[in-house]
Amino acid sequence: MMTTVFFHSLLFLFISYSHGLLFLKKLLKTKTYHNFLETSIIGLLITLTISPLINFFIPLNDIFLMFNLLFLFIFFIFNKKFFFERIKLNNKVFLIVFFLVILNIYGSGFSDDLDHYHYGSITNSDEMNLIWGNSFLHSLYGTSSIWLTGHSYFNFDYSRLIDIHVLNGLILFLVLSLFLSEINLSKKKNLFFNKFLFILSIFIIIKYTRIKEFGIDRPAILIFCFLIYYYLKFFLVSQNNRNFDNYIILSLISITIISIKIIYLPILFLPFFVFFKQIKKNFKTNYHFLF
Repeated sequence: MMTTVFFHSLLFLFISYSHGLLFLKKLLKTKTYHNFLETSIIGLLITLTISPLINFFIPLNDIFLMFNLLFLFIFFIFNKKFFFERIKLNNKVFLIVFFLVILNIYGSGFSDDLDHYHYGSITNSDEMNLIWGNSFLHSLYGTSSIWLTGHSYFNFDYSRLIDIHVLNGLILFLVLSLFLSEINLSKKKNLFFNKFLFILSIFIIIKYTRIKEFGIDRPAILIFCFLIYYYLKFFLVSQNNRNFDNYIILSLISITIISIKIIYLPILFLPFFVFFKQIKKNFKTNYHFLF
């Protein structure tokens, strides 16, 4: 089991980073630099967002995942320089957090909602296309979270229960590693940003490191923490990054959180606030903001 947890954690991290890289550099063609952890989180959010759309047409089973991996490995082989350009890490933070999360995954039980409806929803997406009329069976099946569809995307049939923990551990690892890596209290510049990240990291370590309690709420809160981080770093701390690309990413993060848990709908206030705050400048430079 430990080998499976370790190997699948690296495999899903590779998928997330690759998807983030393709989205940022090939599709969005952003000029803003995003580090390895930011790119991986954005890639994970992109994967979560498109997984229900894919499930309209095909099941999210092992065949699809293996095809996805084959494509990414071919991309990696022919684009090694492109692939490695953002891999600059604080190795101590990366390894310590990764090791602790792996141990947490290995020794943790499951969410109380797993038997209630989570596992049934994940299995349905794994084995068949999107099922119409699920609400007649139970209202919770009709409002399935994209986090559960993401679990269908990120799992192998032979290790489905293990991989449920692996994905939960992945979002914890990425967010916590990012915050700890960005903290530099010795810098007088952006001292508020650093203190905020420090407090947020302590809060996550105390409150959100028990993988057993990861249902739908915990991942949504961790991504919400990333939303705050992204807004502070790319819209307040760095004035030069207030561009259309980062506005798209800010909106993507917000929509992903809402798609995980609908009660976070007020989060849409943030991208609308940014939009109206910069509306004159935005329309002068890029009419895509209207779209």
